[in-house]
Amino acid sequence: MAQSGEVTAHWTYMCLPVGQLEAAVRRATTILPQAGHFHDKVQIVAVREGWRSFNTVAGEFVAHAGDILVIPAGMFHTPGMCACSTVTNLYVCPTDPIVRGIAAPVILHNTGVIRAAEVLNSIRALSVGRTQPIQTAASAKMRRILIETELAIPKIAKRLGYSTDGFIRNFKRVFGTTPGYYRQVHRLSEARRLLRDGSKPAEAAYAASFADQSHLGRLFVKAYGATPAAYRAGFQSGAVVDSVPDWL
Repeated sequence: MAQSGEVTAHWTYMCLPVGQLEAAVRRATTILPQAGHFHDKVQIVAVREGWRSFNTVAGEFVAHAGDILVIPAGMFHTPGMCACSTVTNLYVCPTDPIVRGIAAPVILHNTGVIRAAEVLNSIRALSVGRTQPIQTAASAKMRRILIETELAIPKIAKRLGYSTDGFIRNFKRVFGTTPGYYRQVHRLSEARRLLRDGSKPAEAAYAASFADQSHLGRLFVKAYGATPAAYRAGFQSGAVVDSVPDWL
């Protein structure tokens, strides 16, 4: 585990004492390229130093030091960052009252808050229902069929009345990536949930339909900036207190 103030190449994940929240921290002097992905939870990004950007279907959002950025659960985004940065990510269940009603990215400028409890209070203070859903009922159905079935893309397209190319184009326009890649990221998100709940990397890889543990590992690092084993370790018994940086 990274200790307080330590410069790290990758992200360090942990369970915070504040509400038993999942969190990730990175204090670094190098850029860490990450593949586009989404989360099954609402992501709250608090930037302490430098800046952090997110390219989404709703546009590009850039959070600078002192800003807080909120990305809805399930929204595909490609992260960017400067070389010298200190960032804390909090991940909150979308049904939690703190984030309920957030359906599009929200950015709060110059909040000056850093600690997890303060960040959550800043989000709680916003008006519920302040964002309008980006997805329609039709696009939500498109996503549901994709992630809840094993149907091939051409069969999904036919079921929904599209040509294969038409379906791929429309899906990318609505969700920001191709249906094939979105399905892969959904499997990554499922593996991440299993690891968080204690499954071993090999077990998570099998349950989430990856070819093997190495296959999961390569894609996991590209998306989340940590190995499956390192991610899982942050949620094991005894990891909560030992891994919390002093600014949290």
